[in-house]
Formats: sequence, C-alpha cells, structure tokens
Amino acid sequence: MMKKPASIRKPQSASIPNKRDSRQPKPGTVRAGRLGIALCLPLILLPASALPAYGAAPAQPQQAAAASTAEQSAAALQAAPYFKSVPEADDRASLGVIYYEKSHAPLTVIGRRGELLETRTPFDERAYVPVWYTESRAAEAEESDPLILRMKPGARLHLFPESELSWPAEYASSGAISAIRYGDWYGISLPAEPGYEGGSVVRPALLWVESDQVLSTQAPVSGLLSADSTVPTDMVRSLTETFLTEGATADEVLKLLGEPFSRTPLSHFERTWEGDSNERGVLWRYERGDAQMTLSFDPGGRLTGWNWIQPTADAAQTGINSSQPPYVLKYEFRTLPPVPSVSPKPAWQAQDDLDAQYLLAASEDALLIRSDDSFISGGHMESGIYALDRASGQRLWERETGSGTADALFGQDGRSVLLLTGSASEQDGVPKLRSIRLSDGTVRWSREVDGKEEYASPVLNAAGTSVMLSLQPGEGEKGKLTVLSQRSGEVRWTKEFADPYTVLNKGSDDPYVLIQQGRWIQALDPRTGKAAWSLKADRDAPASSRSASYAPGAERADPFAARNGLRWLTLGGDWVRMNTSTGEISGRYPIRANEQVDRLGDGNLLIRRASDAAAYEKGAMFQTVFYDAKAGKEVWSLPGRAEHALPGKDRLYVLLNGIPAALSLEDGQPLWQAETSEFALGGLNGSVPAGSFVEMDKYVLLPYGPDLLVFDARSGKLLHRIDGFTVTYNEINDLWVRNGLLNADGKTLYLGSANGQFTAVDGSELNRALDAEPDFFAH
Repeated sequence: MMKKPASIRKPQSASIPNKRDSRQPKPGTVRAGRLGIALCLPLILLPASALPAYGAAPAQPQQAAAASTAEQSAAALQAAPYFKSVPEADDRASLGVIYYEKSHAPLTVIGRRGELLETRTPFDERAYVPVWYTESRAAEAEESDPLILRMKPGARLHLFPESELSWPAEYASSGAISAIRYGDWYGISLPAEPGYEGGSVVRPALLWVESDQVLSTQAPVSGLLSADSTVPTDMVRSLTETFLTEGATADEVLKLLGEPFSRTPLSHFERTWEGDSNERGVLWRYERGDAQMTLSFDPGGRLTGWNWIQPTADAAQTGINSSQPPYVLKYEFRTLPPVPSVSPKPAWQAQDDLDAQYLLAASEDALLIRSDDSFISGGHMESGIYALDRASGQRLWERETGSGTADALFGQDGRSVLLLTGSASEQDGVPKLRSIRLSDGTVRWSREVDGKEEYASPVLNAAGTSVMLSLQPGEGEKGKLTVLSQRSGEVRWTKEFADPYTVLNKGSDDPYVLIQQGRWIQALDPRTGKAAWSLKADRDAPASSRSASYAPGAERADPFAARNGLRWLTLGGDWVRMNTSTGEISGRYPIRANEQVDRLGDGNLLIRRASDAAAYEKGAMFQTVFYDAKAGKEVWSLPGRAEHALPGKDRLYVLLNGIPAALSLEDGQPLWQAETSEFALGGLNGSVPAGSFVEMDKYVLLPYGPDLLVFDARSGKLLHRIDGFTVTYNEINDLWVRNGLLNADGKTLYLGSANGQFTAVDGSELNRALDAEPDFFAH
C-alpha cells in the first residue's frame, strides 16, 4: 500500500496498471490461456463429442462446401496456421499465413472449403485452417530436435500429413528446417513468397513432407541463434514463426535458440500478464550481422512475445506496420543496419519501479532523477522524483508524485532541494512547496501554495537565494508571482498580473527574476522585487510564436553545462540573444511562421525553413540555414531538414532528413552521413524519434529509435549499440528525452532508460568496451 504522498520515504514499489497499446480480440472469441510451446504434446480442452466431425469425408481441394449459417466451435490441437486465403496446389503465393493460433485455443468455424475450415480469427479476420489441426491425429504430433532437410527431386510438400493438396519441394531448394514430426512425416517451415502484402508481413507456412521423400538431414551442432550457429537466419526466422508461440518456457527457448547475448529488465509497458504490477519481466537478445531478435518473458519465465529486428533492405518493407495480429510477435525494419551490442561495466546502476528515468538536475555531489510510467495518450498514472549520490549511485531519498505535476531544483546552498508538487500529487489536494535536505530527504520547511486545479498548477523557478512560484491568470482571477526565501520559506514579495506572463529564469545562478509579458522583459531584484532594468519591443510577438522555454528548437538544458548568463529569448517579433545580468542584446533574428529555430549553445542559430508554405507545419520542402548571431547574417544553407544539433569543435552533429550526420561548421558540407539503404531513406516521413547527441572522446552517441547508438566521431561509421538501454517516445516527453535521457560531464556518461534503470558509466570503461571487437558477430 502506498504511503501518504506528503512524506519523504525510502524506495517503495509503485503501482503500474496493465495497459497495452494494441488491438484486443473481439468479445466472445477470447483465446484460451497460454499452455506452452506448440512443439509439446497438447492436451485436448474440448471433449470429442463437442467437436464437429470435420475429418469424416474427404473433399476435392477446389470444391467449396456450403458455409454454415451459424458459427461452430473447434479446438486447435496443435499450433495451427491461419492462411490468408484458400491455398491452391502448385501456387506458392497462396501459402501466406496471417499468424499461428496457439495450441489448445478455440477456433470459430463459419464453414468449410475442401481440406480447410473457414474461420474467423480472434481479431475478426476471415482465415482458413487445415482441418487436420482439429483432429486427434494432430495431438499425436511430437516435438523433435531441429533438423535441416534436403528433399529429393520430385518430392511434394503437403498441407498436412497425407493431404491431397501439395506443392513441389523446389520451393525449398536450399533446404528447410523441421522441429516437429508425425509418424513418418516431417513438418517444415516454408518462407512466404512474397513476404509482404498490404503493409503486413506474410508469415511462413508449416507444410509436411514424408520421410521417404527426404534426401538428407543435418542436425545443428548448437542452438539455432548461438554464437557458433551456421543455420541461415531465414530458416531460424521461419521456425520461430511456426513454433515459438506465447507461453513457451524459457528452458524450451534456450534449448531451441541457445544462450542469448544478454538478459535485461523488461519495460512495464511491454507487460501482457496479470499479477504483481511491480514485477518486471526479462528481455532476451540474440544478435547476428543481418538481423537481431529480442524475446520477452514474464516473471514466471513464460514467453510473452518476440521481435525480429532487420534493416530496411526492400521497398516493400518501408510500409510495414509491426502492429499486426497477433501483435506480440513483431517485425521491425530499421532505418540503420544492425550493429553488435556492447555492455560497458557500470560505475553504478540504480533500479526503479517505474519505467522512464530522466536526469532532472545535477550538483557536485548529487543527481535529481525524474521517473514516470511512460504511458501514452492520457494513461499517465505514476511519477516520482528521487536523489542519487553522484559518486556511488546510492539512493538518498524518493518522493512519489502520482499523476500530478512535480518539479525540483537544487537550492543555491547545494545542500537542499526545492520540490513542488501539484494538487493531484497531494492527499489533501493542496499543492505544496518543500525544501528538502539533500542528504536524507528530511523536510526543512513546507508551504501550501495556490493552484488547486491541476491544469493551473504553479511553475517553479529560482534566482539567487529566492524561489519563485508563478500562477497564471484564470477566469475572474489575476495571476500571481510569489517569491520566497529558499532558506526559510518566508514570502519576500508578491506581484499580480492581469494578463499571461512568463518567468524566464533557469536556476539559482540567475541574478534577477526575469518576467516577460507582452512587449516587455523586466528584471526584478529577487529579494525586494524592485526593477533593475527593462526592455520593450517596438511590436507585438506574432500570434503563432511559442514560449522560448517550450518551442520545438528550445536550447538544450544540459545539467552539467556552465551557464554564462547569455540566453536566447523572444522579445516582440524577434529572437534575441540577451545577457540576463545587464539586459544587453548581442544577437537578433526575426520570428517567422515558416521556420523552426534551434538555439545552439555557442550563440548561433540553426534554422529550418519551409520553402513551399507560409506555415512550417504545412511545408513539404525544406532548407536548413546556419545563422551567425554576432555577424547578423546567414553563413550557409543546404536542402533538407537538420535537427537535434550538437556543435562540436569543427562540426555540427545533426539528424539530416532523419539520418545521423556531421556538417562542417564552416560551410555546411556533409563530413559524413550514416550509411543506410535507399529504401530506408524513402520510407522516412517527418521527424525520426531521437534524443540528443553526446560526444565522448572519439565517439559520438545518440538515442535513435529505441536504441543508444555509437558512431565514430570522425568517420561517422556506425559501430555499436549500448545494451540494456531502451527508450519510449510519446507526445509529452520530448523535453525529458532531449535533456535528461543521455548526458555526460566529460568523465562519466549518465544514461536514463525506459526499463527502470539509471546508469553511470566511466569514460575509460566506455572506451574499453567500444574498442573491443566482439567475435560473435561474424554471421
């Protein structure tokens, strides 16, 4: 049971609901519970009297029996293929399978077509299942160790043992793999051709060949995906489709595939099981040069899903949606090719009950971490803020903040934390500001604050020895800025606002309270509220402009970067580079509706401009411009969109049209661009989900999609991925991903994640791991 939110506590489990972003089976056709891998001898769930006698009279393959007027029930007594259409003799294209129904699962039968039952899947799709899989003979099929078969010339592949429908064995001219037998028959997995249709993967067919039609057999010497396995990836993939269904045990998977490259915690977001919401499953990873595979297991060691990861190498793969029945058995076609994973030894690693972990702020001795449940589209339920010792990773204290707003800053003294929690985070529904002792979480002082409506919660800022709470005007009420002493919590001064305003401060090292309202920016003394200086624009800001703190190109808030008091802000219709101590402006650029502007840490701007539209969001053709703020001129431009920029010594690391690249700072010419296929390039639409670049010695790292990738900083060669790191992107965590997911202080790399881990890796250990070439990746 959760403790009262008002208390600072040591770590305790948080509640995570069982939620997934996928289609569910239609009511009335819920599949039976998972009962094990399809290779095992099944148990018959329905009595024989309850099953229609579908195997009684043979029918001609092309003869369609009259469909039943009412749905009937049957049971799959072996993992059964749902064919997309009625298979036709000697027509390979007709052998496409939607997916395999689990052994013992009920089938909804609506008719019969020759040797097949016409069914509706649990996802309400019409499909065809060979009648044999509902007969007692199917229950006699036995698992076997994998064998690679080569068939004799003229051999035939059957729909099921002794079926009339058959196909030439030339379809498997290079051999086929088998892991199931029925008497003198081998079940083999035949890849679909074509392998893609209508944006979906067409899954392989399980066909049968009689033993006297087999020329030779060869047993793999190890697990199919072991480091020393020579079994072709296509064969392994076909076998996993037909035999690795939900519910297989970890031991069964281990016997079939061999030892995985790694086992890491599974994100709660991937859970499909009932039970303790805080229990994590395990993610297994297998790697080869042409593909990688991950498998998800529940806490009891049962398979809940798998994912084949491949490079986009075919035009048909660019439109594939991995979310297709049965939704837990997926394919991902990536923009960049697979690379070997490395596992640097952590200096320390913290584990949290919640999934997403982001670095919020850093001091010399401690780190503030924000955690949340990564849920999307209004499903947010839990969040928290906790402190770690920067040297050891020891958890100093933790604060549960539920579904409410929460923010935290280090106090100017370096020994305290200012923590603001919204109404939904408090048991009594009243927002509170607390000063917390950094070393152990003891509350030094606490104050109730205005803003009981969660949507109108106050915003936390600091300047000097003051802490500010800003509340916007509401219906019939003025906005209010309250400035308090960080040491005592006593109110120093307040100020009311009839119109919306913005507090521009970043942290305690700002000398003044900076207020922006309309055409004005005003600097106020943090102790007295007296005006120090002010600026007024000669025109209003464009209606379409957004706050400087939350615009798409907001300057990255690096928690380890030293602040020099210079900042890009909006003033009237311009971006201005302003000294927050004096109000002096050292750079200016007009706000335009057809542009997005990245404010770079060196004071320059990277501008993306829509060439064919008055509004950026409506553009289809773009160019990128590098703007020298000091000189007040455009230095260079290039076609396309360059995003996620990180300035280096002589280069700018960017995503160029979604692909990692480095541009010359001098003239914008590409110094390198990550290699990928033309098909992958053609499939990129809009922005690619990614975090921020970080440079470490001779390497540059980037969260790209779900992975943390490592590139050679000089050549751009994609070298590795960092194992154990994962990230979830959603519509509300863009700033957290950009600022808090990956950071470095020059000596140590700090990695957030979406699987509950926050990790510190020494730069020397990172270099050691990256310099060591793995010998298992030769396939």
